[in-house]
Amino acid sequence: VEEMRISKRVVEEHFTSTVQLRQEHIEVTRTTADPAAGDTQQ
Repeated sequence: VEEMRISKRVVEEHFTSTVQLRQEHIEVTRTTADPAAGDTQQ
């Protein structure tokens, strides 16, 4: 049971970091494509 709990946490952390990276990449792409829109977002 303990091993499953640990592995589940690792998967959740990996998933969370992947989502954060994807969101950052989207924001960078959006800012690069349209600087004005990027300024408005921030």
